[in-house]
Amino acid sequence: MTRPRVVITGMGITSPLGRGIPRTWEALHGVESGITEVKHFDASAYRTRIGGECLDYIPRKCDPKDVDRYDRFLLMSMTAAEEAWESAGLDSIKDRTEFGVSVGSGMGGIDQIQLNHSILLDKSKGPSRMRPFFVPGIIINMTGGWIAERWGLMGPNHASVSACSTGNHSIANAYFTIQRGDAQVMLTGGSEAAALLASAIGREVLSISAVTGTGLPRLSESLWALVRESRGPTATEESPPQAARPPHRETI
Repeated sequence: MTRPRVVITGMGITSPLGRGIPRTWEALHGVESGITEVKHFDASAYRTRIGGECLDYIPRKCDPKDVDRYDRFLLMSMTAAEEAWESAGLDSIKDRTEFGVSVGSGMGGIDQIQLNHSILLDKSKGPSRMRPFFVPGIIINMTGGWIAERWGLMGPNHASVSACSTGNHSIANAYFTIQRGDAQVMLTGGSEAAALLASAIGREVLSISAVTGTGLPRLSESLWALVRESRGPTATEESPPQAARPPHRETI
């Protein structure tokens, strides 16, 4: 039996080089660096004081309250998903019962974990002041749930967790999901928001932060299938060699 061909039909990304495929590609060709002085927290006490941060990552269609409720890795996921969705022209698909999501993260919402932990230990605040959206704002599979809710996707929905390989594994899982016939279209990739205080401390303790001049860090952020504290979804579809094609199967 010939296995169906699965192809990419759309992509999206938010990275330290900029927001979107065109801007990121332009920066790569221009040999631009996404490494800047860390702005997300005060890094003055650390050997490494620069990193690759995503600075433009708020989704276009997002409730302002969600920006405060959800961790940055979730916001970056949605921003990249918006670009991939438009790139693939998926609004034309009305029946989304076989449209799934495969999105993962290596660390999840560590930013919100750090924030709520500090609130918990603050004697002037304590557990009663912890954010009510703490749990849904940090769990890794919340990304897939939020994306599915946004576009009404009712197919398979799962999340991979495999450190820096998460994005690749998510794409592979989406590929096999389509190939098995469990879905026609998949939105897939990975998201990480690792340029933050807890990550910096971990790297300092393990002494794996590069210290050359200003201290080139290993703190990198990117969104979905392509990067680290930035991520970007891709759209793929099944495409047999025959001229007549069955209903498409895509991975975003």
